[in-house]
Amino acid sequence: MSENFKAAKKLLVLCVDRDDDIGQVTRLKTPIVGRDNVLKAAIDFAIKVPDDSDANALFAAVQTYDNLVSTFGRQRCEIAVVAGLPQEGIEADIKILSELTKVLEKFKADGVVLISDGPTDEQVIPIIQSKLPVLSVKRIVVRQSRGVEESFVLLTKYAKKLVEEPKYKKYSLGIPGIFMVVYVILSLTGLLEYISSALMLILGVLLFMKGFNIPERIKTSYSNYPISFTLAILSSIVLFLTSIYVLAQLGLNELSASALISFLTYTFGSYVMMLDVVVLSGLVISAGYSIEQIIRKTRQVPSVLSLVLLFPVLRQVILEACYFSMGRGSMLLVLYWFSMSCLVVVLSYILVKKIEKILYPK
Repeated sequence: MSENFKAAKKLLVLCVDRDDDIGQVTRLKTPIVGRDNVLKAAIDFAIKVPDDSDANALFAAVQTYDNLVSTFGRQRCEIAVVAGLPQEGIEADIKILSELTKVLEKFKADGVVLISDGPTDEQVIPIIQSKLPVLSVKRIVVRQSRGVEESFVLLTKYAKKLVEEPKYKKYSLGIPGIFMVVYVILSLTGLLEYISSALMLILGVLLFMKGFNIPERIKTSYSNYPISFTLAILSSIVLFLTSIYVLAQLGLNELSASALISFLTYTFGSYVMMLDVVVLSGLVISAGYSIEQIIRKTRQVPSVLSLVLLFPVLRQVILEACYFSMGRGSMLLVLYWFSMSCLVVVLSYILVKKIEKILYPK
């Protein structure tokens, strides 16, 4: 027996199920504490899903607990099962940490013997070590026959997982489904020659979103700022569709300074330009963010309001610069509106300071 085991006054045998298969199958609430409770959970789980490695991990935890009890005595040992969430990730780790804290409130352990059925569960070792040292890790590897029939059964089992479990089927079914839909659309519209470019574009967008964790960032942004996020999405959709319409009308073949000017000065009817659509989109997002900051009573409210005031002046500066580059305007007007924008910045700064003194007196 190692010196760490001898030094620890109380030992906790901990079985971790990061994706909460135990909870999903048995409907038992974790944490599960005590030998009898863990054994009942193991039997219930094994009856319902006899071929899952989590069942072996539960029984191994009970066996390890019994071995420690025979060596150190029942008063110095305890056994518990903690679980995360089906989607795993950060939220699952937070849940595991919370459940471990509850277990330690009942049993003041000095060290942990971790029972795991694979590397996924072992990813929580740093979380456990933030509470108490991990003295030993026991990984349960299920022995299986390598015959053709058993291999076929195993492949069938994993294929079933790919099409039934949410965390797998979005990749195994979702992505091929997108490719098939794009293929059919391009085929019906006579644009099948662009299929390779379209598929590469979709794959690139998916890799970009996954690589930079865009879905999680969107979820966080919506949770923190629901009003401005919703307005930003709506504004982006309107701006994107309008841009497609404008580009189709202009028929631009290459990106250049003159092409950008033509794009910004494209007129809808007699009054509204593409530049107005861009400015309006920015105003809507800023207004939504301002409303949210007012509701939250934060110190960023004046700064965002000053940005709202700046948008209309910047619009005029850009417009006059476009007219001048097209030979229809005057540099004097460009300088005039640029000076006006600088003046707005200065006045906005003074206004911000005044509002801050009123809203946030010392």
